[in-house]
This record gives sequence, structure tokens and C-alpha cells, in this order.
Amino acid sequence: MLDRDRYRPRDCATVLVVVAELHQRGLSARDIAEALGLTEHAMRQMLGEQPAAQEQGAA
Repeated sequence: MLDRDRYRPRDCATVLVVVAELHQRGLSARDIAEALGLTEHAMRQMLGEQPAAQEQGAA
């Protein structure tokens, strides 16, 4: 395990709690995604945000 991964949440429920807390602290979906090693699209889905305009056109 890499040192940077030591505190990364491992189960879905914990990830959702972490995402919500980081979002409440003012981090953007992109910042949270980068910190957790997930996609920005996944973060936006977890946060219940609408996809960006360029994502809507790609779907």
C-alpha cells in the first residue's frame, strides 16, 4: 500500500460520508475526485449534481 493511500476510505458508505463532508467544507467535485482517485463524473453523481454541459453532449 502506498503511503498516500493509507487513509483512503475502502467501503461505499464511508466514501459517501467523506464526499459529503469534503463538499460541505467547500471542495469542488473535481478536488474531491482527485483526492479520492475517482472520476469527476462519479463525484458529481454522488453529490447529486447535474453533469456539465460538455458531459451532456457526450452522452
